[in-house]
Amino acid sequence: YTESLTAGEQRVDDAPLPWRHEFTSTQGSMLVNLTATGSDGDSEGVSCRIEVDGQQAAKADGNIIGAFCLATLLD
Repeated sequence: YTESLTAGEQRVDDAPLPWRHEFTSTQGSMLVNLTATGSDGDSEGVSCRIEVDGQQAAKADGNIIGAFCLATLLD
């Protein structure tokens, strides 16, 4: 996942499901990216969701490659 263009990619391996990450930002407008893949190479049934202040900003159901969520947050 990425929380900002300057922070770089963060990786979480073998996370217990459901995985959740919360953060607070004071950056104003930003780009949030989340990629979910299955650890065994089969990502069918994997999904991802990005919420901002409790509201869904992006959601994707996975396929054999994975699930990809991208949200642009404008201040």
